Parts: sequence; C-alpha cells; structure tokens
Amino acid sequence: MDLAPVLDLTVLTITPDDADQKGIVAGVTGTLAEHGISIRQTISEDPEFTDEPQLYLITDQELSGEVFTAIRELEFVRKMEIQ
Repeated sequence: MDLAPVLDLTVLTITPDDADQKGIVAGVTGTLAEHGISIRQTISEDPEFTDEPQLYLITDQELSGEVFTAIRELEFVRKMEIQ
C-alpha cells in the first residue's frame, strides 16, 4: 500500500459499521466489478485483532465519482478513503 502512489495505483480504504457483518468484501468487490474496475490486491484486517478493522483494495484505475458513490451507498460502509 505504501508503494501504490509510486506505482500509480489507487488504494481504497473501507471502514465498516460492523466488521462482523457478512458480505462486506463481496459487496465492495462486486461493486467494483460491476463498474469494470479490476482489483490488484485486497487486504482485510481481522476484527478479533484490531479495534477498527478496515478493508483495503488496490486497483490500477482511478475511481470515478459514480463508483465512489455506489460503494459509499453500501449499507455497511461507515467511512471510505481513496489515496
């Protein structure tokens, strides 16, 4: 993730409302796939080992406003960041 900007990659960070909820990874990756965004890497933190687990997705494409909005509207998304 630290090298992503150097490699011209996009890092999407999702903080869910409840990390124990089912379908978080599937919801985000499915939304990206629906918009033709391929994923280079996915990293999810285990809610058993961190207080605020996050999901990180690395893509080789910038995310449009439409994609950003579609992900933001997923019921489990509390916060998201793009770098």
